[in-house]
Amino acid sequence: MTTLRTEETPVLDLAYFRRWLAEAVRLVRRDSARLTELDAVIGDGDHGANLVRGFGAVGAAAAEAPPANPGELLALAGTTLTNTVGGASGPLFGTALRRTGKVLGATEAPTPAELGSALGAGLRSVQKLGGAEPGDATLVDALAPAVEALAEAAEPGPASAARTGTGRVGVVLVSHSGAVAASVAALCAELLGSVEPGPVAVAGGTADGGTGTSAGLILAGARAVDEGAGVAVLCDMGSAVLTVRALLGDPASGLPAGTRIVDAPFLESAVAITLTSALGSGLDEVLAAAEDARGYRKR
Repeated sequence: MTTLRTEETPVLDLAYFRRWLAEAVRLVRRDSARLTELDAVIGDGDHGANLVRGFGAVGAAAAEAPPANPGELLALAGTTLTNTVGGASGPLFGTALRRTGKVLGATEAPTPAELGSALGAGLRSVQKLGGAEPGDATLVDALAPAVEALAEAAEPGPASAARTGTGRVGVVLVSHSGAVAASVAALCAELLGSVEPGPVAVAGGTADGGTGTSAGLILAGARAVDEGAGVAVLCDMGSAVLTVRALLGDPASGLPAGTRIVDAPFLESAVAITLTSALGSGLDEVLAAAEDARGYRKR
């Protein structure tokens, strides 16, 4: 495997991503006529103009509210493209950049391995949104080889090793009701379709089958789904949240290393994190999927 040597690796800071954005704007403007010509064969012939408008709006938005780090810049770019580019390309480009930015988080200068992991999350979000696979002659045919090439070239570091772990991210669904927890888990499994389910456990109600929260059931569930890549614990409300927080705050509780509580709506987030875990994403990506669910508006 070819790895990136230190002297060849650029500093992936905010300035680097600003240069990338400026170059993207330049290339879109340069090739807008060609993009429109291609679109006219099977579409309505406005792809080039739409992208010019969208990427121009990204530059304006970044100048008006300067991001503090690469993650913020990419998330801003994604949101702006979704809101300004007509047709399917807006949501597709926007989803890819927004998810990549959310996985990068507040990191000021991600490593190539960290960027590769974040771009992988962006690629999977596009595939989830559009249902495309490599070979379908879509955006995925450009993104997938790029993500793979970066992953092969980037020298793995401690951050990427911790994120990869030894398996998939475990998911524990904690509800005051055993029936609710089991039903939500069943719905998530149905929505996965042909995707092989990841490790999911339910901790619903009390140990004697009543309504409430059981620390013992939560611990048992977390241990059962732990494959070494972290555990995402999703709670419905009240005592469920407090019980998990208490366990997280107690070093002797016995929760697996890398256990995190998910701050998001129960049903929407359960669907998002079980799918993201099943696709083999890391813990940061699973939590980012939950963040998307928390911000989903219904009117």
